Amino acid sequence: MGCEKLETVEFASVETVCEMYFAFNPSSYTKRLYIAGEEVSHLVIPPTVSIINQDAFWNSQSLISVEIPDTVTEIGMRAFFYCVNLKEIRIPDSVKKINWGAFFGCESLMRVFLGRGLQEIDILREFRRYKEKDGSPTIGAHLLCRLKS
Repeated sequence: MGCEKLETVEFASVETVCEMYFAFNPSSYTKRLYIAGEEVSHLVIPPTVSIINQDAFWNSQSLISVEIPDTVTEIGMRAFFYCVNLKEIRIPDSVKKINWGAFFGCESLMRVFLGRGLQEIDILREFRRYKEKDGSPTIGAHLLCRLKS
């Protein structure tokens, strides 16, 4: 893609990253997420965001945790693709759909909390839907990503 020497990409706000449509996110080369001049490790998505678009935080290796507000209804394709240091994520009840590869390659991810509103998960192509007895969705760990035990 021609960006191999890129050292820093800075976004003005979290909303900017979430709302932007990327053909390819250039910040994936830097492996660090910078918002308003600061490197982000604990990402708090503001309540003004309703969709986390595709590739928004692709390869943001500085991310350790993400807080998603109950205003978000969809997590886009590859949104957190290869965020290898992401350890925990809570998906609020408002999220209805998680698209393919949203958390693929998140090798450090140990805890995932899925909200009751989740209707569709298309994380890997071999996805199968699972439901708990109370109707809440669950997912096999191998489908989400390689979870450490």
